[in-house]
Amino acid sequence: MNNSFESFYEENKEFLSKNYPGLKLLRLIREFDECKELTEEEFKAKVLSGVPLEYISNVSYFYKDSFFVDDRVLIPRSETEILVEECINYIKKNNVQNIYEIGVGSGCISISIALECPGICIKASDISTDALAVANKNLEGRDLDISFENVDLIDGGEYELIVSNPPYIKELADKDGVHNQTDSHEPHLALYLKDSEYTLWFKKLFDRCAQRLKHGGAFYMEGHEDHLGDLKDIALNYFSSVKIKKDYTHRDRFLLCYKD
Repeated sequence: MNNSFESFYEENKEFLSKNYPGLKLLRLIREFDECKELTEEEFKAKVLSGVPLEYISNVSYFYKDSFFVDDRVLIPRSETEILVEECINYIKKNNVQNIYEIGVGSGCISISIALECPGICIKASDISTDALAVANKNLEGRDLDISFENVDLIDGGEYELIVSNPPYIKELADKDGVHNQTDSHEPHLALYLKDSEYTLWFKKLFDRCAQRLKHGGAFYMEGHEDHLGDLKDIALNYFSSVKIKKDYTHRDRFLLCYKD
């Protein structure tokens, strides 16, 4: 055990508990071990400034692999692994050959799917060129058929499966439920939608996806627990059937939309 980190952990327990909920000493040490260019003091200073650990080490573990992340992209969440599992199951069950991801971010969803589904062709978009730079970095050295484009939502083509973890937090109504660390450090473009534009934005998303899906295809997305019921009702105007799936904490988290 690193005595220096043990003392640091005990001395700053209240701050760490508030800013890094559930953080254990071993995780703190492991994160420092991932940092190749920071001294121990530099690492501790960043921790005390509230920077997410994944942005300090530039490493985030997701599904079955690790990914480079920084403040240009969201930090992958464990619940999003459920979205990946649902996609993989759908792909294997239906022998899907080509899929599209809207809002690729770090690339963790597309890359995780491709690693589990050899031979699949994936195209993915992001409105942020900064995010695409991170996604391309994570794709380096991986022999996967994935390509990225800098567009809003989706333009052309036909796909058997479209997946997205879009911005789904209302900028004002949902703000109190967002952890301060997330709001302070993660990219707002990938987190928030203006309250007044929320419904219209998702209508546009559903419409675009329905247009680009082949008959018999599916659109899977992650969403906010407080709004998925309303979004399901809206989605039924564009898809033949829509289901809500819960996350690990039994909260509504995903929409599974199907086009006959």
